[in-house]
Amino acid sequence: MFNDNKAIMSTSCSAFGVPNNSGPEIGSIYNAIQQVAAESKVDHRYILAVIMQESGGCVRVCNHQIRSAITDQIRRLVQILESELLD
Repeated sequence: MFNDNKAIMSTSCSAFGVPNNSGPEIGSIYNAIQQVAAESKVDHRYILAVIMQESGGCVRVCNHQIRSAITDQIRRLVQILESELLD
């Protein structure tokens, strides 16, 4: 399953406007998943699935980028609602 997602991990950072993961960084993701799975008794496939869902495996994603995307979505929603109320 991990190998099936390597291609996504190698290009996912471009969606966030930051450099893409290197091979060693992708290897570090694998190692971290194995470590956390062993320590937490959570299936490694589930951990990988969450990582892929939230960031596509990009190691450079940070909270402010996610928060900014959510804020932009909220602004658009407010603008739509305001325009509907004014019509």
